[in-house]
Order: sequence, then structure tokens, then C-alpha cells
Amino acid sequence: MRKFTLRISTLLMFLAMGTFVMAQYPVTFNVDLNEVEGFNADTTEIFMAGDFLGWATPGSNPDYMMAPTIEDPLVYTLKFDFPEGDTVFQYKYFFVYNGIESWNGGEWEGTDNRIIAVTDTVTLNDIWADRPAVVTFNVDMTDAADFNPETDEVYMAGTINLANGWVMPGEAPFYKMELSAEKEMIYTKALSLYLGDYAYKYFRVIDGEPSWDHGEWAKADRLLTVDTTMTVNNIWGDPSAINNPTEGPIVSISPNPCQSFINITFFENMNDITKVEVYNIVGAVVKTIDGFSNHVVTINTADLTNGVYFVAVHNASGVQTTKFIKN
Repeated sequence: MRKFTLRISTLLMFLAMGTFVMAQYPVTFNVDLNEVEGFNADTTEIFMAGDFLGWATPGSNPDYMMAPTIEDPLVYTLKFDFPEGDTVFQYKYFFVYNGIESWNGGEWEGTDNRIIAVTDTVTLNDIWADRPAVVTFNVDMTDAADFNPETDEVYMAGTINLANGWVMPGEAPFYKMELSAEKEMIYTKALSLYLGDYAYKYFRVIDGEPSWDHGEWAKADRLLTVDTTMTVNNIWGDPSAINNPTEGPIVSISPNPCQSFINITFFENMNDITKVEVYNIVGAVVKTIDGFSNHVVTINTADLTNGVYFVAVHNASGVQTTKFIKN
């Protein structure tokens, strides 16, 4: 069974049939079958299906059959050329048994597909049945300085672009966020992401001009661990989930991972700390500590659920954020 959630353009149809010539990006698809139990290459072929292939039934067109790589016979590969520009496509891998075309051999049951935005030549290294989760990102622009919804757009950038990584904001329209219909000044974007860790950040794109100059802050990224379908609620410029901090007041944080407590050690001459906040993985504040008389602060973590957290330390120089794990 399949579901058409993105319409294929006439241009991509011509491209798939080989009847249109223009500047192109080569895109190589690799899928790893090493973890598939009972796979038999003598009776089973690997096919691709997708919107850029007109959702041809797996097995019906030999041009869409994948071949084992020389390096690893359980990694199958196939290459297509895509037109230059921001190309968004859906696809899925299928087993075809004994040459009989069918939709029954998909990586997983259901109509959800892999979704990728390609902006350059790329090789996609997929794992069979590595099913993506839908992650909805919301960012509140209410207090964003100088933000003008009449001239500014909100973009995401980061490793959340599964194909090409950190693409300049404004160059890949797929990562433009849309104004929420429910809440004023909340911008939203749903992405299909594989389970794992990601770095990302929000950017303003002014008058449609791509640029790295209008991010939430000059350095550091937000961090996210995806382990299920989830919603991430952020505030523009809020320091939750920042990684790669600049030099700041924190000397160490221990034990990490922790169970019932963590100790945060500051430089002994750091007496201008105003606040320490603990954020969960979706950016919600779960603890706030005010007032400091010692360069070591102990935070009770016994009441926190297991997972990844971030400590944000505020002082006169700004905010330093570091990560810890509760287990």
C-alpha cells in the first residue's frame, strides 16, 4: 500500500524517463542489509520506489533494481540524477521475491516514506528498515529582537538536513518554517528524522536573501536526541540545548551520567552568576536555581526521568550551556 503525500513535478517525471537533459546532481542510494535475517540474494531482489520514479510497482521496471556493491555484497546501490536546485523527494526500499512485482515487500508496513531534501551531489547511506520518526519543531518568535514577519522568514539549518547537512538558510526552501495556524508568532516545521543525535539552529532570512548572518546567536548549536515521534518547543534565542559553548564559568559537571545529583563546579573567582537552569531535551525548564555563595553547586536530579538534560549558567558575560545524562 502507498500514499501520495508529495506530488511529483513534470520535470522529475521527464528526468526519471531519461527524456530531459539539464544540469544535474548525482544522488547515490545505498541500503545496508547486514542486519536482515534470512535474506537470500538468489531469490530476492532489491528495488526502489518513490515519487521521482512515478511510484512504479517494485519489480515492474528493471531500471529501479539495486545492485550489490563490490565492497559489501549486502549493501545495495543505485544512482539517479536530479535537477539542480532544492529537490524534495520520497522513497522506500522493497524486496521483490522470485521476480514477482508487488508492494508487499516494503521495509515496513504503512504509508510513511523516507523524505529527503537534496541540494547538491550526495550519497545516502541507509539501513534497511531504519524507519524515520516525525519530529515537529516549534519556535516562538514573540521576543525575537528586530524580527519583522512582513520581511523575515524563519529557517532551520543543521544535521536535520539528512542529505546535505548544514545548508545556508534560505537556499533550501524545504527547511523554511511556516506560521502556526493555532498560535501567533509560533513558527513550525515537521521533519522525518532517523533515530539519533542532531545539531540545529534557527535563522532569520531577510527579504529572501540566503545568509548565515541572522542566527539565534553567533556560536553554538542546539542539540536533540530523537528516539520517537516527538514535538520540540523552542524559544528564539533561548540557550537550551546549546553545544560547543564559548569559554564560561563552568569548570566541571559530575558525576555524568548521574543518578540522584550533579555537582557543578565554577571558577572560584566567578561571583557574578545570576541563575542556573536545567532544561530537558525539548527545551522545557525543569529546575531553576538562584543565588550562589559557593563555587560548587549541587542539584538534586533524583526526581528527573532518565534522559539527556542541559545546564544553562547565566552570568554577566552571557550563558554557558553543557549537557548531562540522568540514568
